[in-house]
Amino acid sequence: MNREEYFYKHPKDNTLSTLSALIMKYGEDMSIRQVMEAYKSELDHKRGKFICPKCNGKGYIVKEYNAYPGGLPDSGWVYKPGYDYNECDLCNGVGYTNKEYKAKTETKIIGYEEVK
Repeated sequence: MNREEYFYKHPKDNTLSTLSALIMKYGEDMSIRQVMEAYKSELDHKRGKFICPKCNGKGYIVKEYNAYPGGLPDSGWVYKPGYDYNECDLCNGVGYTNKEYKAKTETKIIGYEEVK
C-alpha cells in the first residue's frame, strides 16, 4: 500500500497536515475558523449547488451482479452478489452539479386489456 492509498483509506490520519497546508494556502494571519470557511466556500464553488439525482450525491453508481462463476453444476441457482462501482457520468464523480437536473420519464405500452 503506497502513501496515496493509505491517506485515501485513512483520511482522519492526515487532518493536521491538511489543516497546516490550508493555513499556508489562505494565509497565516487568518484564524482557523476563517481558513475553514474559505475552504468550505472553495469546495462549494467546485462541487456545485445541487445534489446529483443519478447518484444521490455519492459520486458513484453501484451495480450488483452475480459473481458466482458460471459453468459449475450449481451455477444455475447459486447467487453470490458482486458489486461494480462506476463513476457517475452526470456529475463526473463529484456528487454535485451546477445545474438542477430531473429524471426524464417515458410511458410505454406493455400490453392491452379488454374493456368491459
